[in-house]
Parts: sequence; structure tokens; C-alpha cells
Amino acid sequence: MPLQFSPRDAGYYMTRSQTRVVLFLLAILVGATAVIIFSVKWLPTDIRYLERITGLRFPGGISNIRVDRPREFCLSGKFRLPTSTSAEFLRRYNFTVSTNFPLNAEFGLDAAQFESKSTPNSYLWLAGRSKEHRWEFAYRQSDSCLWFVLLFPDAHGDAPP
Repeated sequence: MPLQFSPRDAGYYMTRSQTRVVLFLLAILVGATAVIIFSVKWLPTDIRYLERITGLRFPGGISNIRVDRPREFCLSGKFRLPTSTSAEFLRRYNFTVSTNFPLNAEFGLDAAQFESKSTPNSYLWLAGRSKEHRWEFAYRQSDSCLWFVLLFPDAHGDAPP
């Protein structure tokens, strides 16, 4: 009688319950990896996203970009517009003079920091909304900084107030 070899004899055999556990753990690993990749790649954290939502087209050469997510459904930050193209940009989108700090400080923008470098009537303001989003921009003329707050729908799809 020939000698029969079984995978169980070599130690490579898994029971059905062990196979299920391994497949379950593998599914969790793949799912977690997908969530991480999705959150890093597609979360709205860049200037192109801001352009797409607001319809504004920022001039080339912006610098000192800082984007934060101070709240779950909010994007805020600032960046510096090139002084050579900022006047045209502000005129094209009808920014108006503002006497008060126009952006909501509860969304991560520090009004004291903004105003400490400003003089009265030294910043311009623009606000808008779409069916799903609301945004505000404030441009400080003294250093060409454009500050922004963008609110987007909550988890239920409800638009911001």
C-alpha cells in the first residue's frame, strides 16, 4: 500500500472555523485600508475643491496655504494671493469693503489675529451659497491674505444654515 500524504500532516491545514476567522480579519484589514485611503485622498482639504464648490478661480501663484477642519462639516483657512493678480481677482468676484470681522470665529478663524494686522476698512468680503454649501471669504489688503470658511452638508445631507 502506498504511503498517503495529507496537508494536515504537514501542519498547513486549517479548520473551517479558523478559515472563517482568517477571512474575517482579512476583510477588516482591507476595509480599514480602504477607509484610510478614502479619507486621505478624497476629503475636501485643497484649493481645487474650494474652487469647484464656490465657482471662484484663484490666480496661479497662491502661497502660504493653511487649511483646517475645525468642525465636522467645515473647512477653513487662509492663503496669500499674488499681489500682481489680486486686484483683478477681487474685482472679478465683487468683493466689498467690510467694517467688521466678517468670518465666523466659531469655525476656527481667530478674529483677534485677523484684526490685529488690519486697519478699519482694510479688508474685503464675499459670501455665497449653493443648494448644499455656504462660504465666506475675507481679503486682508495689508498682506494679501484671503481667509475662508466653507460649510458643507452634514451626515444627513442637510445644507448649512
